[in-house]
Amino acid sequence: MLVYFWITIGIGFLGGFLCLKAKLPAGMLIGAAVSVAAFNIATGLAYFPEWMRIFSASLIGAFIGDRVTKEDLLLLRHVIKPAIILLACMLGYSILSGSILSYHSAIDLPTALLSTAPGGLAEMALVSIDLGGNPATVTSIQLLRLLIIICFTPAIMKIIIPRFEQKWGDACLEDKTTETSPAVVSDSAAPPSTKYKNLFLTLSLALSCGTIGYYSRLPAGALIFSMASVGTLNIVTQRSYMPRPVRRMAQALNGTLIGNRIQLADLIVVYHSLPIILTLIAGWLVLNVILGVMLYKASNLSLKVCLFAASAGGINEIGLLAEEMGVNMTQVMVLQLSRLVGVICLYPTATRLIIRLFTG
Repeated sequence: MLVYFWITIGIGFLGGFLCLKAKLPAGMLIGAAVSVAAFNIATGLAYFPEWMRIFSASLIGAFIGDRVTKEDLLLLRHVIKPAIILLACMLGYSILSGSILSYHSAIDLPTALLSTAPGGLAEMALVSIDLGGNPATVTSIQLLRLLIIICFTPAIMKIIIPRFEQKWGDACLEDKTTETSPAVVSDSAAPPSTKYKNLFLTLSLALSCGTIGYYSRLPAGALIFSMASVGTLNIVTQRSYMPRPVRRMAQALNGTLIGNRIQLADLIVVYHSLPIILTLIAGWLVLNVILGVMLYKASNLSLKVCLFAASAGGINEIGLLAEEMGVNMTQVMVLQLSRLVGVICLYPTATRLIIRLFTG
């Protein structure tokens, strides 16, 4: 089995690298998942041991925790109200749309709820394994939503912004606060020896706490514990460090984990449920505009920032789109990150409660 394990890993990394070079959204993750899934469907020889779940989940948790800084917390003080509104509305729509998807399709309730959650593709796929869902179906639907939102978001901005600019004038394009966003401190100037020490500390902490979280039997325990520990390390000491190659390795490993579980029957189920899935994704686009306007009315942020912050796309992809369109990326990323962390911490428990309510 060890030989098949390394073959599976090699195929996953190769597929991830090719998709990364093609500049696809979440390229390493998607490429690894698709290539390993194809290998598994064709041969049935893909192998990814259970203990690797702890490792891959801990890496993803460290990846998220490494983004949480003191500067984010300082800025969050000024956007706490819109962040709560954003999280509450997105959670509400996720639960509603997941329930509708399960009722009108052959997709089971845990899988449907996690397929519609705005918590990140890799993260929700990992949570689905803990809650007895189907990670292949979750990945397929999450990917479809991600691609549609990324493709339509720029067009929505170009349509919505001029209309509100005519109504409210230039005020909707400017922050209504005189405070500037805090600068993000970069560790790129640190000497290599310090970087390696910080990387070792980050990975050791993430893996040890992730293991504790896994055996705690809490929903997504490994992911949440590693994320919380690395986030705390970064806030208190600024010593967490997750370089880009390690982040890409984490994405490739999680893609391999997902692809290892994909079967042809999973893809057929998604295909037959496509009309309702596309309808619910269209609902996310409408909700994006509604929430963006609500956030603008409830905060001191510009309408552009609020619209991007309310988008249910991937945090990296939305951040890059915001930067390309001249929007304050720091504010967008803080709101997106607070939503991501909130969903990861709250949604697994909420999902488990809903499952118990409907299944007894």
